[in-house]
Amino acid sequence: MASCYHCGRAGADYRRTVETGFSRSNWVSKRSYGSGSSTSYSLRSLCENCAYNLDKSKARSSAFWAIGIFGVLIFYIFFRK
Repeated sequence: MASCYHCGRAGADYRRTVETGFSRSNWVSKRSYGSGSSTSYSLRSLCENCAYNLDKSKARSSAFWAIGIFGVLIFYIFFRK
């Protein structure tokens, strides 16, 4: 039986895509400079509680962005000149 990727408990029956790594880099040369970042995601096994919390977090994030975009559109419609 698989163990949960997040908390380590046995009985991880749910598969979710989770963040598995993050890296940041900076560079400087004679002609340019800059920075970059990269996030890695992968499919992992989670227990029921961790899968529920991840799903709830993603739903909240989606709702937050939808309300924000809707608010900007309403502001633009009613307050533009």
